[in-house]
Amino acid sequence: MIGIEAISVYFPRSFILMEELAKGQGEPSQRYVEGLGCKKMAIPEPHEDTVTMACEASWDLMRKSGVSAEEIGLVVVGTETGVDFSKPVASFVQGLLGLPNDILVFDTKHACFSGTIALLSACALIESGVVSRKALVIACDIARYDLNTRAEATQGAGAVAMLVSKDAPFFVIDEAPGSYFSRDDYDFFRPHTKDTAVVQGRYSIECYLEACEQTFQDYAKRTGKTLMDFDYFLFHCPFPKMVQKAFERVYEAEEKRGLRGLPPLETLYEEKVLPGIRYAGEIGNSYSASLYLSLATLLECANPPLDDKRVALFSYGSGLCASFFSGVFTKEAQRWKGRTGLFEMLEGRKALSYHSYLASRAMWEAKQRDGSFDSKTETQGFAFLGVREHRRFYRGRVSHLTPSCSISSDDKGT
Repeated sequence: MIGIEAISVYFPRSFILMEELAKGQGEPSQRYVEGLGCKKMAIPEPHEDTVTMACEASWDLMRKSGVSAEEIGLVVVGTETGVDFSKPVASFVQGLLGLPNDILVFDTKHACFSGTIALLSACALIESGVVSRKALVIACDIARYDLNTRAEATQGAGAVAMLVSKDAPFFVIDEAPGSYFSRDDYDFFRPHTKDTAVVQGRYSIECYLEACEQTFQDYAKRTGKTLMDFDYFLFHCPFPKMVQKAFERVYEAEEKRGLRGLPPLETLYEEKVLPGIRYAGEIGNSYSASLYLSLATLLECANPPLDDKRVALFSYGSGLCASFFSGVFTKEAQRWKGRTGLFEMLEGRKALSYHSYLASRAMWEAKQRDGSFDSKTETQGFAFLGVREHRRFYRGRVSHLTPSCSISSDDKGT
């Protein structure tokens, strides 16, 4: 059985309340709090980026699982917010974590579907025997939009690290292939000429819902399964109300095909969907990480034991590609409950005022420019130190770092 053996989450501790953001924009707070279902939005600090978040989640996973660097034979990072057009985030992770050289590392990209491509690729490589050791799979992104736009309220950031192997996984991906839906489209994109994403809001929502309905119907037709065969549903979650709309579309599809005896929609939503998005409104949109943040949340928040519980997963990436697939929790789920880092990350967070948010954002953007390198930082853990001669520099938690992309804490950059 190939599946997820361990999981750990990371997201920035700084956040802005949605009421504060709405006030700063001159918008009614209900538009974000009630309309999107969001309370807070995680804001990356200037020293944080896709690489540091991926490393933080991975370091926590390795520490808690006890897996050694030598046991890992593959690193795959699913992200649409990489830091270099050529060099993958996975290579930075390899260096900063001190992983061996005899491993395979690469990134996958298709908008928010990137994390799922990474996970399925790792499972396939292990199953085929191409990779004989464990795989470190990381879904990680920073969602950024232009200031003073409606999309600004759907920002966020986060990373989820997963250890994939044949060794006592707590969540097994079904061997039966999932259903897929793809199309050349422009509902959301991030041009090379922009640092922020462009989204056709309402159209992107319709694309998401169309893909959800299509993949669910295809999966149900091929497998004979119905909505009631799944104990839980997890969806890509740009914001909680989007997930509610998606489940409604699944429910309506079952009604259309004549499934009888369905409990009320509200009852099923509370039982099958809500446990997985209980904290999504506290973090915001983490793009490719959001689906797997929901998996970690379900692991932490489901009340009855999860043994043998079947979970439906819908993954969506704009542009567009989507998949509906499923998996089953094993008896090992209870062993990892309480160790995902979710509740640790939710504690001790720092609220930003609107002006502090703008200042932090400006500093983050300045840090991305060539010449921004500064070896001095008071932050703990992994840190992005800036850019020098177009190369990015990081401070890590280990001393054996890759010289070309990382420096140790005592390197003054001379």
